Amino acid sequence: AYDEENTDKVLFYLNKQKDIYADKKAKVIYLRILLTDCFYSRLKYEYEKLLKNAFAIIRLAGEERRYIPYKTKAFILSGYVYYNMQDHYKAFKFFKRGRILSDMISNIYDECDALYNILLIHLNIYGYNDRTLPYTRKLLAKIRKSGIGSIEVPLLINYAKILTEKQKHLSAYECVKQGEQRIEEYKLVKFKLINIIAMIGVLKNLNEYGKMFEYANLMKTILKKEETETVHFYSAALYSILADAYQELNCNEKAYELSLIHISEPTRQAE
Repeated sequence: AYDEENTDKVLFYLNKQKDIYADKKAKVIYLRILLTDCFYSRLKYEYEKLLKNAFAIIRLAGEERRYIPYKTKAFILSGYVYYNMQDHYKAFKFFKRGRILSDMISNIYDECDALYNILLIHLNIYGYNDRTLPYTRKLLAKIRKSGIGSIEVPLLINYAKILTEKQKHLSAYECVKQGEQRIEEYKLVKFKLINIIAMIGVLKNLNEYGKMFEYANLMKTILKKEETETVHFYSAALYSILADAYQELNCNEKAYELSLIHISEPTRQAE
């Protein structure tokens, strides 16, 4: 876990340590420092700095097997950066290399992380097609076998989206419900809001309006307590779904009112 509250202090001392350990004799310590710096740079969205450190790790690690874990993380973190920069070709190349390296050292977490991000790239470029569903099923089985909740939950949400595209709304509901259970089981609070939004959308598609409004009220309660910039993003998504629901219920005036709220809410690019 990385301390988000004291990121600036941590980065300050990391830079001091870099000067001390920037020596070939202390390569493993230097690699650890560079990798930690990469993780904190990601938290601060300092992508140029992250890439610089990641490339330094790849260069220093060379072909030595004992440094493959650092090299693997460097490739995957670089993939994150290129994905967020919308350079899907480069992102795919780095995630694929990270997957190959993780397989060499039987690092299941990094392998699943890379495979999940490759799926996201595929969805962004090609959308939902016949290859997507079996790939997602196989990846989900692999992740569940390894007990990696932090990847399983977002994968379940994306799986639900794929099933929704296929008009398999009940199966989509089961996916989101499983995500809800995993969030409680693994204490993955950061996925709670996006999972609730997914649940509201699935319940609307199932015409389960009573349950849908229960989750919508829960969402509103949580958003009132939130102080992060994600509030506007989730509010916009919530009111968009509710506007559609009211229109389906022939409450056109209410639907129009909510659609105006949705339009007025600023949105941002998903991370």
